[in-house]
Amino acid sequence: MNNLSHDIAAIEESILAKEFSSILNKIDELLLSNPNHPELLYLKGVCLLNTNEVDESLNYFFKAKDLDTKNSNKYNDGIALVYKKSGDHFSNNDNIDEARSLYNKGLELVPKSNLLLLANADIEFK
Repeated sequence: MNNLSHDIAAIEESILAKEFSSILNKIDELLLSNPNHPELLYLKGVCLLNTNEVDESLNYFFKAKDLDTKNSNKYNDGIALVYKKSGDHFSNNDNIDEARSLYNKGLELVPKSNLLLLANADIEFK
């Protein structure tokens, strides 16, 4: 296992331990020498999403997807989660139309997402 693979494995462990904020510096350090590494970009998106940097996380997921088209399903899952989290924000603020729009954008990417299907159904009862 090379150093970058080892670093990525350590980052994944930190993410599983929900150490999102503390691992962002390590990811940024690795991105300086590997700016177009899709896995690092994806992991940064995951951390940003979980530290409420929702809009910024979307940029990292899209960039990773553009660089690694063969794994687009993985990146689509991340993008769909951004739309879900954003939709939840609008739903909680009674902006149902915007919430529905965001949930549907996520469902375009991941049509069988239980999270998005349930969120979409939930707003019908508001």
